[in-house]
Amino acid sequence: MRVEVKKSTPTVLNVLIERIQNLKKLGKLEDAIRAAETGAESARRLIESRPDQACNLMTCLELLGDLLRDFGKDLEAESVYVEALSLEGVESIERIQLARIKSSLACIYDNNSLIDEAIILYNQAIDIFSSLNRLPHIDIANIRNNLGMLYKNRQDYEIAEENYMIALEIFEKNLGSSSHEVAAVYNNLGTLFYDSGFLSQSREMHEQALDILSQSKESSEPDLGQSHANLAASLGKIGEIDESIVNYRLAINFLEKNLNNGSAIYEITCENYSNLLKQIGKKRKANSIQKKAKRLVTKFT
Repeated sequence: MRVEVKKSTPTVLNVLIERIQNLKKLGKLEDAIRAAETGAESARRLIESRPDQACNLMTCLELLGDLLRDFGKDLEAESVYVEALSLEGVESIERIQLARIKSSLACIYDNNSLIDEAIILYNQAIDIFSSLNRLPHIDIANIRNNLGMLYKNRQDYEIAEENYMIALEIFEKNLGSSSHEVAAVYNNLGTLFYDSGFLSQSREMHEQALDILSQSKESSEPDLGQSHANLAASLGKIGEIDESIVNYRLAINFLEKNLNNGSAIYEITCENYSNLLKQIGKKRKANSIQKKAKRLVTKFT
């Protein structure tokens, strides 16, 4: 009599997890989500008799949550991450995985303007990451950058600056002073100083960001357009009108070529440029720019 040898459930889960990851790499998100849902359900059943296998459920839930976020289903992803975090304290759960999930859930709250909730989770993720033997420096820097934005939105400018500076230091040390990540933080610092009224510092930060982006062959035209627009706003505010106009024109030129990827930024830039022109008495030119922007943006909305 032939005896069928059944594979253990953990092995089946490992196969499912590998399949989920492969489907994600292939861009088959719907199939990957279905497989992740199957994996999560299998893992839930398993831990009823094998609580030592909670790590498999955590992995399936993290994969499912990430996929749902990629698919634009933030509310469903939130529910999955919350379930995953309910396993916090289980001995077999890896701390780095716990930190990643806290950071992912914080991003959802961040994107939905739940500032306090996001700040709490980001800080918890940093605490866990910082306790690891091998620090995930870039993850920490990204979180610090996100925290900077949140504290800026809450008008806690000093704490925002502190987080941006930590992010800047980490990025420079690990990715180099000419990296796009460093340029992004400089731009964020420029916006922070602009909002808090330190206009000279704002100008310096935006010029530093633009210097990096202008010298990089990897810079996209939308990135350059946004950077010129940021600098133009600072220059206009401190009264350097001619230089501001030059940068607004460059920004609009870059952004007009890529309206499919940045029509909203283009529209805001044109509005800001028009307002500057009105301030110096060039109303006809300002109206012309706004009319053109409205016509072009309409094609992409």
